[in-house]
Amino acid sequence: MKPPARRWWHRPLAFVLRWLLAAYMKTWRVTFVGKEEVEEYLRTSPLGAVFLIWHDSLFMVPLLQFAVRLQPMHILISNSRDGDIASELAMQYPNTHVLRVRHLARAHALAESCRLLQSRKSLIITPDGD
Repeated sequence: MKPPARRWWHRPLAFVLRWLLAAYMKTWRVTFVGKEEVEEYLRTSPLGAVFLIWHDSLFMVPLLQFAVRLQPMHILISNSRDGDIASELAMQYPNTHVLRVRHLARAHALAESCRLLQSRKSLIITPDGD
Protein backbone atom coordinates (compact mmCIF):
# COMPACT_ATOMS: atom_id res chain seq x y z
CA MET A 1 0.00 0.00 0.00
CA LYS A 2 1.35 3.39 -1.01
CA PRO A 3 1.80 5.89 1.88
CA PRO A 4 -0.31 9.05 1.71
CA ALA A 5 1.24 11.95 -0.19
CA ARG A 6 2.93 14.49 2.06
CA ARG A 7 2.32 18.16 1.54
CA TRP A 8 5.33 20.39 0.79
CA TRP A 9 4.43 22.88 3.51
CA HIS A 10 4.45 20.40 6.41
CA ARG A 11 8.18 20.67 7.09
CA PRO A 12 8.35 24.51 7.11
CA LEU A 13 5.21 24.65 9.25
CA ALA A 14 6.72 22.17 11.71
CA PHE A 15 9.89 24.28 11.88
CA VAL A 16 7.88 27.41 12.72
CA LEU A 17 5.73 25.48 15.22
CA ARG A 18 8.83 24.21 16.99
CA TRP A 19 10.15 27.72 17.56
CA LEU A 20 6.73 29.06 18.58
CA LEU A 21 6.40 26.17 21.01
CA ALA A 22 9.87 26.88 22.41
CA ALA A 23 8.90 30.52 22.97
CA TYR A 24 5.61 29.46 24.58
CA MET A 25 7.39 26.96 26.84
CA LYS A 26 9.59 29.75 28.20
CA THR A 27 6.44 31.14 29.87
CA TRP A 28 5.75 27.89 31.75
CA ARG A 29 6.67 27.29 35.35
CA VAL A 30 7.51 23.59 35.49
CA THR A 31 8.41 21.30 38.35
CA PHE A 32 9.57 17.80 37.50
CA VAL A 33 8.38 15.30 40.10
CA GLY A 34 10.12 11.95 40.08
CA LYS A 35 12.77 12.94 37.53
CA GLU A 36 15.57 11.25 39.46
CA GLU A 37 13.61 7.99 39.70
CA VAL A 38 12.88 7.98 35.96
CA GLU A 39 16.52 8.68 35.12
CA GLU A 40 17.64 5.94 37.51
CA TYR A 41 15.20 3.49 35.92
CA LEU A 42 16.39 4.38 32.42
CA ARG A 43 20.02 4.05 33.49
CA THR A 44 19.66 0.65 35.19
CA SER A 45 16.69 -1.14 33.64
CA PRO A 46 17.21 -3.84 31.02
CA LEU A 47 14.05 -2.53 29.30
CA GLY A 48 12.96 0.82 27.90
CA ALA A 49 10.14 2.98 29.25
CA VAL A 50 6.73 3.92 27.90
CA PHE A 51 5.60 7.51 28.36
CA LEU A 52 1.85 8.06 28.00
CA ILE A 53 0.66 11.48 26.91
CA TRP A 54 -2.93 12.36 26.15
CA HIS A 55 -3.69 14.15 22.88
CA ASP A 56 -4.68 17.35 24.67
CA SER A 57 -1.20 17.43 26.26
CA LEU A 58 0.92 16.73 23.18
CA PHE A 59 2.60 20.13 23.38
CA MET A 60 4.21 18.92 26.59
CA VAL A 61 6.21 16.25 24.76
CA PRO A 62 9.24 18.58 24.33
CA LEU A 63 9.46 18.70 28.13
CA LEU A 64 10.55 15.06 28.00
CA GLN A 65 13.63 16.27 26.14
CA PHE A 66 14.52 18.39 29.16
CA ALA A 67 13.42 15.88 31.79
CA VAL A 68 14.96 12.75 30.33
CA ARG A 69 18.08 13.25 28.23
CA LEU A 70 19.43 9.76 28.57
CA GLN A 71 17.78 7.92 25.71
CA PRO A 72 16.32 8.58 22.31
CA MET A 73 12.54 8.82 22.24
CA HIS A 74 10.44 6.89 19.74
CA ILE A 75 7.01 8.34 19.07
CA LEU A 76 4.17 6.35 17.54
CA ILE A 77 2.19 8.60 15.19
CA SER A 78 -0.64 7.74 12.83
CA ASN A 79 0.37 7.33 9.21
CA SER A 80 -2.78 9.18 8.15
CA ARG A 81 -2.77 12.79 7.02
CA ASP A 82 -3.73 13.75 10.58
CA GLY A 83 -0.28 12.67 11.75
CA ASP A 84 1.77 14.45 9.06
CA ILE A 85 2.37 17.74 10.85
CA ALA A 86 2.86 16.06 14.24
CA SER A 87 5.39 13.74 12.63
CA GLU A 88 7.31 16.60 11.03
CA LEU A 89 7.24 18.54 14.31
CA ALA A 90 8.56 15.53 16.28
CA MET A 91 11.41 15.09 13.80
CA GLN A 92 12.53 18.68 14.52
CA TYR A 93 13.81 17.56 17.93
CA PRO A 94 17.17 15.85 18.37
CA ASN A 95 17.21 12.26 19.55
CA THR A 96 13.58 11.76 18.51
CA HIS A 97 12.48 9.03 16.13
CA VAL A 98 9.02 8.73 14.61
CA LEU A 99 7.25 5.45 13.93
CA ARG A 100 4.36 6.01 11.54
CA VAL A 101 1.60 3.48 12.19
CA ARG A 102 -0.97 2.57 9.56
CA HIS A 103 -4.51 2.01 10.76
CA LEU A 104 -4.51 -1.68 9.83
CA ALA A 105 -0.95 -2.34 10.99
CA ARG A 106 -1.48 -2.05 14.73
CA ALA A 107 -0.17 -5.56 15.36
CA HIS A 108 3.05 -4.64 13.56
CA ALA A 109 3.31 -1.45 15.63
CA LEU A 110 2.87 -3.48 18.82
CA ALA A 111 5.59 -5.91 17.76
CA GLU A 112 7.93 -3.04 16.87
CA SER A 113 7.18 -1.36 20.20
CA CYS A 114 8.06 -4.55 22.08
CA ARG A 115 11.30 -4.86 20.11
CA LEU A 116 12.24 -1.27 20.94
CA LEU A 117 11.45 -1.71 24.63
CA GLN A 118 13.54 -4.87 24.79
CA SER A 119 16.46 -2.97 23.27
CA ARG A 120 16.22 -0.28 26.01
CA LYS A 121 14.53 2.36 23.83
CA SER A 122 11.76 4.59 25.19
CA LEU A 123 8.36 5.09 23.58
CA ILE A 124 5.85 7.91 23.66
CA ILE A 125 2.27 6.93 22.89
CA THR A 126 -1.14 8.55 23.15
CA PRO A 127 -3.45 5.97 24.73
CA ASP A 128 -6.60 8.01 24.06
CA GLY A 129 -6.38 7.77 20.28
CA ASP A 130 -6.22 5.29 17.43
